[in-house]
Amino acid sequence: MTHYDNLTRGIGKAAWGYFFVFLSFRLNFTGVFSDYTNTINLIPDFIGYYLFLAAIRDLEEEEKEVALLRVPCFILAVWSWAEWVFEAFFPFFNQQNDLAVIAILLIRTISLYYHFQFLTNLASLAEKYQPSGCRYDARLLLCRTTLTVTLTLDYVLIYISKYFYIPEVICFLLTFILALVAMFGIIITLFRLKNRLTCAPAGESPDQPESGV
Repeated sequence: MTHYDNLTRGIGKAAWGYFFVFLSFRLNFTGVFSDYTNTINLIPDFIGYYLFLAAIRDLEEEEKEVALLRVPCFILAVWSWAEWVFEAFFPFFNQQNDLAVIAILLIRTISLYYHFQFLTNLASLAEKYQPSGCRYDARLLLCRTTLTVTLTLDYVLIYISKYFYIPEVICFLLTFILALVAMFGIIITLFRLKNRLTCAPAGESPDQPESGV
């Protein structure tokens, strides 16, 4: 397998990783394992982070900096797995104690750093290998910035709302719209980039750029 095959496979894994991390489909069961409501996410985040780890392995030859993300990605994978298990089987676990709050804040900080840097690395790879006339790198950077603003805004609004009255509908709509744009923008762009790279080997440009890209 050539480095170019690894590149396309890595970008494909990153695209599917974001599919699992961003999207969720939850089923609720009451009284199955306890008197509490048990929630099972059928599109679990930890599968997404496992795919990210596999993508890092495929992409690190072309983008050395991406290897630095292996540790934070592993931490997020373990955390998301633990969250899935507790949500499904131990819903009575109290996440409001001081230790849990500190842990959640730390994980959110790691997540913010990880996604910002990983999307930056993916944009760098897109700039090197995207077919002539395509701007996947610019789209990824725009989505990266939008996602960072959304996550930061979400965290800030949670704490501000404790001291100042902010209508919940405004908070929800603001973060929901920004998150929607970022999430689908990232997923669609990565899948399109992967497909274009598969059709056009490195160093060659397709005769005609894809319409609307």
